[in-house]
Order: sequence, then structure tokens, then C-alpha cells
Amino acid sequence: EVYVTADGGLNMRENPDKRAKVLVLIPNGTKLTVLEEKDGWYKVEYDGKTGWVSKDFVSGTKPDDMKTYTGTGFSADAPKFSIKYPADWTLSGYKLTKTDSGKAYKIALGEGGHGFAEDDPTITSANEDVTYNGLTAKKTTVKKSGNIILIVVNFTKGNDYTNIEFTVPDGYDQAYIDTFDKMLATFKYL
Repeated sequence: EVYVTADGGLNMRENPDKRAKVLVLIPNGTKLTVLEEKDGWYKVEYDGKTGWVSKDFVSGTKPDDMKTYTGTGFSADAPKFSIKYPADWTLSGYKLTKTDSGKAYKIALGEGGHGFAEDDPTITSANEDVTYNGLTAKKTTVKKSGNIILIVVNFTKGNDYTNIEFTVPDGYDQAYIDTFDKMLATFKYL
């Protein structure tokens, strides 16, 4: 399921092509069920019609269910940024927490402090270059005994940087990692 995130509504088209005939305008915030995916388009059904919408104007999180955090990185002169987070997460300072079934998921916004024993043979880490909201970043995924325990995404601007860190508890739910990725897709420097 996805939600329309286009302020003026989203065109549902006859085919997965921006030049294809418009069948109907779907209002912002509308929940849609994805029937098929093809080349950056989703096939959906709305108002008795079936057609295609661009993936660029939908999100897995309902727009009304997001709040905005604005802050800086490690120092006061670090670049300002904003990021959206789910309204059902608790914000305290620059830390977000979501408790679910006794598991606490934590995200630190713009601050560091992660650490792990590099000499522990059960811990491995992998780096990859990623792009969120048009910004390139370095994503580090840390695993212990094959399970993800930490994800750090490092955005750079000039000589400074901003880390967004997700501490993943034992027995994590993939849905929260997906939520973290959706949040990162809203990150921008101000």
C-alpha cells in the first residue's frame, strides 16, 4: 500500500508513461494498493478505474502521519537540515524512539555516538554509496552474528557532515528498517 504525496493530486494514467492519457486525478493522501510495478510506475485501482501512477509521487507512509525535525549536526555551525519522521515515534531532543512489542527502536538525528568492538569476530560492517532525495550519502550497515544491529547514513555538505543512526534491537522487524529508509528519503539540507 502507498499514499499519494502530490499536493495538487496525482494523475492516474492509462499506461506507465507520462505522456499517456490521464484517467483520473487522485487526491493527495489517498491510500492505494499496488497491483504491479514497472519502470518507476505503480499499477493501482482508484474510483473503479485501473491505471498507472508515478512512484515519484507516492510514499509508504501517509503524509499526514509525518512530523518534521529540524536540527544541525555535531556542532552549532554544522549545516541545518530537516527530516520527516512518523508521528507515532517519540521525539526527545534529537533522538526518536518507537517501542513495539517490548522492543525499542532508536534513531539519532544528526548526532553520533555509536560504537562497537572492532575486534569482535561476530561483528561485520559493509559500506555502500546511496542516494536519498537527490543527496549522495555513505550507508554503513553493522551486523552481529549476521543480524543487523546498526545502520548509519552519513550525508556530507562542504567540510561537515550529518549522521542519521538507527540502532536496531534483537529480533528486529524489517518494517522499521523500511520506515528508516522512508525517513531518509525526506532528508534535506536547509
